[in-house]
Amino acid sequence: MLAALREGAAELLEAEGRGPLAEQVRGADLELVGPSETWSVGSREVTATALAVALAPADYVALHADPDGVRAVERAFATLLDTPETKLAGAMFVVRLPGLEVPYHHAYRQAAVRVTPERPEPQAVQRAAVALLETRGDAEAAEVLAEGRLEAGEHPNDGPELLLAWTLALSPATFVRVDADRALADRLSAALRSTATRALVRFAGVELVCDLAEKSG
Repeated sequence: MLAALREGAAELLEAEGRGPLAEQVRGADLELVGPSETWSVGSREVTATALAVALAPADYVALHADPDGVRAVERAFATLLDTPETKLAGAMFVVRLPGLEVPYHHAYRQAAVRVTPERPEPQAVQRAAVALLETRGDAEAAEVLAEGRLEAGEHPNDGPELLLAWTLALSPATFVRVDADRALADRLSAALRSTATRALVRFAGVELVCDLAEKSG
């Protein structure tokens, strides 16, 4: 039934001289959306049905590039569904995901959901933060962070997120310099926050400390 509806809409568009739109509709997948609704039309009741029209990314872009394209396609479906007993409740245009060939509202149901937070490795966070600072043109902060030793400790948290507090151990000379430069310390903290935060991992701050291990070594 949906295949016939799709072909009927394409033929209506062709009859209107809209061949490219017709081909976009022929390449689409149709789906009924949600339960049908009952509408009162004068003294009678009709069943109103909503459609999802799933298009390949290129067809979706091409359709919306035509100012009247979306309205024309919706009008074609509305014409076919306009009977004494039925109406079109609306058409929603969605994109098929490349490779999967289904829209996201189908794909997400099969997607793996992470329920246990994955703890980021301090070395990976440190490298990413250094790269971020270098990209920002902040060579001073990048050099300080690259020379430091980054560690993470877990804080108690009632929610599902992992709350991590970070410690950046610096050589005595560097620690004294950064401790006296609040702006530099803030730039280090901001870079670490950006790279250490994940969907289920929260950043509880970073403490700058003097690296006693380096001093004793």
